[in-house]
Amino acid sequence: MLARFTILLTCALQGVVAGDKKHERTTPGRGAIVVDTSGSHPDSVTTIGAAVSKLQNSTAAQTIFILPGTYTEQVYVPSLSGPLTIQGYTSDSRSYQDNVVTITGNLSRQTPGLTSNDATSTVRLWTSNVKLYNLNIANTFGQANTNGQALALSAQKTNQGFYGCSFTGYQDTIYANEGRQIYARSFIEGATDFIFGLRASAWFERVDINVIGPGFITANGRDAANNTSFYVLNKARVTGTSGPNSTYLGRPWRQFSRVVFQRSYLSDVVKPEGWSVWDAVQSLANVFYKEYKNYGPGAATGARANFSSQLTAPIKIHDILGIRFESEYWKSAVSIPNLVTLHIANFPASYTLEELTEQRYWTLVKEHANDIFQTTRVVYDPDTVALVEVLKPRPLRYLAFGSAPNRTFYQWPTQMVYTQGEVRVGDEIREMVTVEVDRTYREREGGPNSWLLDEPLSFMSWSSMDLD
Repeated sequence: MLARFTILLTCALQGVVAGDKKHERTTPGRGAIVVDTSGSHPDSVTTIGAAVSKLQNSTAAQTIFILPGTYTEQVYVPSLSGPLTIQGYTSDSRSYQDNVVTITGNLSRQTPGLTSNDATSTVRLWTSNVKLYNLNIANTFGQANTNGQALALSAQKTNQGFYGCSFTGYQDTIYANEGRQIYARSFIEGATDFIFGLRASAWFERVDINVIGPGFITANGRDAANNTSFYVLNKARVTGTSGPNSTYLGRPWRQFSRVVFQRSYLSDVVKPEGWSVWDAVQSLANVFYKEYKNYGPGAATGARANFSSQLTAPIKIHDILGIRFESEYWKSAVSIPNLVTLHIANFPASYTLEELTEQRYWTLVKEHANDIFQTTRVVYDPDTVALVEVLKPRPLRYLAFGSAPNRTFYQWPTQMVYTQGEVRVGDEIREMVTVEVDRTYREREGGPNSWLLDEPLSFMSWSSMDLD
């Protein structure tokens, strides 16, 4: 008997549910340290620095909640023994677009006494297991011909997550320097090397990149083959005000530099070469500059630099952040796609039962308002995209279903055949929960109702996966 599991995906389109406050973050949680620039909130402090000074060096989770306002200060968060969340007040936590908390500074390497890039940063994070939500972090120093390094964020420890944040600067906006980091549904602005660092493995998920001057988006400083640093920008959107052919995707700060742009929109601000050298001396033999299925006027590959190339398959998030990262504190339970990837056929195209071969496939079902179901068969092609049009705001439900193997009877081939599909609904899908998976095709510790597949099953919400 075939074991079948069903996952229900429910999409609440923007404006459909009046008065839905599920995604508001307007009230501090119990025990949170509250920051209020006006000082009117009971038991609050007026600066973020004062809130940081109230943190306890214990293993317990702690939260700083920041009320609306502009906070002109440099925020330094030292190493803590336990996890930390910093939440900005917002009416919609799923995006940076409704942020009302701004932390701003204007320090640079031209500031007397500052001798390191980190020292210029508006926010300096030196603690692990930290999550930031809905904060605008800015360095307003601007452009300089020399010593123009002026950071908005300095991320100096592992397990740091940034969700619905905005980072603005000109040179060296984000210092993604150490450990594992994730940036989701955020805004990043700059001109010169504005995503840079030496040792971080950083995943950028659906970030909006705004180029404001000629230069280079990334400057990864991986310096040796055993350095695990890797920047992956997945489904990013690269636009800007710098004019056509004004920026490169990256240049190698060190000779083992490693960066991938995949499934991203590249506007005409991106130069046809795509990638740049650092100087005329540095070797390019070990540079890893790759792209995968980017699109837009800046994505044409015909004139790309000869030390870059195209991938035949995308980089997977688990290969960058680890197979178990989703269960860890710093990984938010909420990501915010406008293109939900449904990895809905991570089984072989055929398998054998008592010498008989059966074909199995996944089906994507769209429920219309009149209860008529339209079914789209997802074929065995890793690049298949199933498009579901949204003509007007209305509740939609998607059902992905298929057959899971009964491990008593089925034999797996050595080479798996995968497929995947995507549901495109504009900007209306606003939340995603990811089911933990890996490539070993075994039942995970949660028991037989939790299957490990090849990639995340990415859905708005999901019911239990029942095997029968």
